[in-house]
Amino acid sequence: MPPNWGESFFGIALWVVFKCKTTDRNPYIRAFITNASMGITKSYRFYLLTANIGEEVQSRVECIEADKIMVRSGDVIMVWFESSLYFTYDGGTFGGAEVPAGELAVEMCGAHIIQKNTLL
Repeated sequence: MPPNWGESFFGIALWVVFKCKTTDRNPYIRAFITNASMGITKSYRFYLLTANIGEEVQSRVECIEADKIMVRSGDVIMVWFESSLYFTYDGGTFGGAEVPAGELAVEMCGAHIIQKNTLL
């Protein structure tokens, strides 16, 4: 995290390029952000919102806003994605548990730190 950003940190944009075969129309993977400076790791559900199930390459971008991340200016952070595909089953015997939802192949992934636009 740039040490001179102070209050101008807006969030982190996570992106992933993938192929999937899923049994559910609202699958997600987990993204993890580790703050090595604080010794904290937090997971975030990264919904793929896929309507194109199969071998087609797809992409998804999501922003996690600063107030949802334990990060300060100057902190050392690491971001990674789990390669398992899940959905949350809200009924029956699973009772809201995470259930495997098919196959996932991550082609590329990354994270970008976003700064607030101070000109507005």
